[in-house]
Amino acid sequence: RVTRTLPASLDLDDVLDSTIRRVRTMIDPDAVVVYLRNDADDTFTPIRAHGFEGAGTYPLAQLPLIFRSALDAPKTVRIDSLGVTNSVSPGGKSGLYAALRARGELVGLLAIESQRPNAFGQQQAEIVHGLAEPFGIAIDNARMFHQIHTLAADEERSRIARDLHDHIGSSLTLIGFEIDRASTVAAHDSVLAPVLHELRSQVNAVIADVRETLHDLRTEVTDEYDLGQTLTAHLRRVEQRSGIRTALEAHIDGRLPLVQERELWQIMREAITNTERHSNAQRLVVAFTETAGSASVSVRDDGDGFDVTRIDSEHYGIVGMRERAQRIGAEFMVRSPSKGGTEVRVQLALPASRNGDAS
Repeated sequence: RVTRTLPASLDLDDVLDSTIRRVRTMIDPDAVVVYLRNDADDTFTPIRAHGFEGAGTYPLAQLPLIFRSALDAPKTVRIDSLGVTNSVSPGGKSGLYAALRARGELVGLLAIESQRPNAFGQQQAEIVHGLAEPFGIAIDNARMFHQIHTLAADEERSRIARDLHDHIGSSLTLIGFEIDRASTVAAHDSVLAPVLHELRSQVNAVIADVRETLHDLRTEVTDEYDLGQTLTAHLRRVEQRSGIRTALEAHIDGRLPLVQERELWQIMREAITNTERHSNAQRLVVAFTETAGSASVSVRDDGDGFDVTRIDSEHYGIVGMRERAQRIGAEFMVRSPSKGGTEVRVQLALPASRNGDAS
């Protein structure tokens, strides 16, 4: 009956928030933490925490003993008296721990702790056991929906590019021809000729903008076209259209899986676009190193900079860049030194056990 009240939402925040509320209502813990597993590097990151701050990320090989017990146990693990170093939350004296699974795969971990020993009985353990499976499925569904949403957005971007080319681009070209024809007819009209000439200039500018937009929308990393080649061509166009001096420092010794390269490319493209639109920069440097098991990316400019703590994240696409980095298990950082300029940095390292797959 309890599991039927779990959210059917496909929004991960809704799933996490409503489930933690139910746990707190039914069990009355002092701390609840939900860890999500990152498939790319087998780390467990706290995605929701109630009752304390500062929960850390654990690599699979360094999971605390209580979590290792939960991974191997068929049911929720109940510990009535925690040692000083065993608890997840500061001061935890007893706890309930469960693995969250979906379709046979581990998706996360759930820790519920109290600052009193023997705070939870068998009934509470059974409640958590009943919640764990539908909770894991709800989390997995929400994450898959988010991935599908991202893929759909990429497909929509390609569709928009096709429509721009097939309809708007050809229409603008036709308008330009008509203006040229009218200009020929009005060649000796001292009033009309300058107006048509100015209109032709404006149409040319719009056509140029559409062409650049089409280029940006269609540019993608492929099996044949790696990140270095993609960045070289893109930066050349950025320099031509914006006047910003660009430099690429690329070192490629093996390639990552294509899905990860594409996410890195989207992050770099967003950062480069921010420099073009917002920075008033004179110089842009992209540094990129890639092997079959790791990648390091840096996009930095000498522009105005900004207060990172007060920026409108949605406006500058930082939320999207951070989410793309998290999806592939990469670390994301943006900083703006007091002397000016902005740097976006992404660091990705695959576990040694996966390097063979990556290559």
